[in-house]
Amino acid sequence: MMRLADLVDEQSFDAVDLELSEFFRSRVDEISNSLYSQYPHRQHILKAAFGAHDRGDYAVSVPLFLIQADGICYEMLGVQLYKKRRGIPATADAIDIQALDPFTAAVLEPLRILLPLAEDTVKIQNLDIAFNRHAIVHGLATQYGTEINSLKSISLLDYLLFVYRRAIEDDDLLDGP
Repeated sequence: MMRLADLVDEQSFDAVDLELSEFFRSRVDEISNSLYSQYPHRQHILKAAFGAHDRGDYAVSVPLFLIQADGICYEMLGVQLYKKRRGIPATADAIDIQALDPFTAAVLEPLRILLPLAEDTVKIQNLDIAFNRHAIVHGLATQYGTEINSLKSISLLDYLLFVYRRAIEDDDLLDGP
């Protein structure tokens, strides 16, 4: 983590991408098996997505992973992952951070802030953001089919698994269904 923090401080974002890609590339099988186990009703879709990823068909895997992340989040919190209310992620309202320990609050912070992945495409048109759910799923982006974007999508699913497991440990963590 410290190495990544140093790379971010140095603005060596390509190096950060490389480090994180290696990390998630080495964990694809573990993540896929955890997802199949946790969400057996999604297994047929997740297997198609991971199969596409394994074949290098990232133009197929990326949208499938992003769509499944949305559904998984809805199952966990009762709100869609990319939905916003008054410019704030709807997930922020679904998380009760009142009595959380600092670590858990930090872990949940990505669900409380608006990330480029969920930003309105109008607001990011002039920025160099190639990984935006709306632009990908609605056909506005055409250059998203890369291994790194597929790995980013897998990391998002892994993050949601981590949050789900954390929620099981603390029954009051999430206000969702």
